[in-house]
Amino acid sequence: MASTCESLRILVVEDDETDALLIRRALRRAVPQAEVRRAVCVETALRALTQAEMDVALVDWRLPDGLATEVAHGCRVLGRRTPMVFMTRGDHRDPSEAADAHDHVFLSKHDMSPARLRATLDGVVGPGPAGDAEPPSSGLPAMEAGQSTRPMG
Repeated sequence: MASTCESLRILVVEDDETDALLIRRALRRAVPQAEVRRAVCVETALRALTQAEMDVALVDWRLPDGLATEVAHGCRVLGRRTPMVFMTRGDHRDPSEAADAHDHVFLSKHDMSPARLRATLDGVVGPGPAGDAEPPSSGLPAMEAGQSTRPMG
């Protein structure tokens, strides 16, 4: 696992292009030096987790081919202990769906501010160095659909 929040390897599992853009912007401000990759469904997320070690995964609760808990379960089957943050629009309240999510963190997409995202990441993987979280002039490359196995760019 990365030693600080600044050097994180983050997998974003999000099928909605608009949400992916908003998450990328928040990540750029919250953890400017992070390496960010993207998957768009359970299948591509598990492929990405097979091909590269990630420090944390931000996983949309509802994906085209399943729920975020399926990514978490598949991760465990692969022998990975990647912490998961489940991103929702408040649709994770069904107890039958959330039963497998008890040991994971939920983050509302309605509160995807850089400060809230950074606080969530700090709570999951530990705090990085104190200081300004403004992005560098180059920023992170844009996320592209289907780039689950390469750095986003």
